[in-house]
Amino acid sequence: MPSFSATTQAETSAQELHFDRFPLRPCEQESLLDRVHASFSACGLARTAERIVLSINKRGILRIDGRVSSYYLKQLVQEIALRFPSIEQVENRLVVSRQRKLQRKPLTRCSAD
Repeated sequence: MPSFSATTQAETSAQELHFDRFPLRPCEQESLLDRVHASFSACGLARTAERIVLSINKRGILRIDGRVSSYYLKQLVQEIALRFPSIEQVENRLVVSRQRKLQRKPLTRCSAD
């Protein structure tokens, strides 16, 4: 009777790739962070990128901190970061805070007496 292993061949090769790719060296970490930030700007999120702080550990876990104006932007930033194959996981710590719009009083005309 043939024996079946718990992992398939595809899973085994993916695990081997995982161990070959990590740990990330410090220079690789910096390069990856620069490329992720550049991709935010390329996708039209330059203002958002200015308010985001990225950090990555040697296991490929990206941490995103900062403030964004909507849940859509929070999700979009995460999805852009996950496009990079060296990023294994994203820890999204972005805070959604809507800025209050200033209420302007209507202008009144001064009468010249």
